Amino acid sequence: MSIHIAPVVTGVSFTPSRDLDRQAGLLGWISCDIDGFHFDGLTLGRSNHGRLHVAYPSRRSSGGHRYAVARPNNTALAAAIEEQVFAALRSGGLLP
Repeated sequence: MSIHIAPVVTGVSFTPSRDLDRQAGLLGWISCDIDGFHFDGLTLGRSNHGRLHVAYPSRRSSGGHRYAVARPNNTALAAAIEEQVFAALRSGGLLP
């Protein structure tokens, strides 16, 4: 049996990307604390369908394989984190 507890996201800061990056869907970079762990290098993006999303840091191996450095381990957790990040950005006037 697993217990699902909503994460607590605090200290959200945002650095906007350049115009060219925004046109390609990269809106900027997010730094925040999630349950006491500090995360830098999260990105705020907009999909081709207009959906906002948070992407987590990844690295590319010498063989070209991309792997996550850190990420939520399920979609419910990812959605809960996104919801809090979006709310913080909206309250700061950074999202409509």
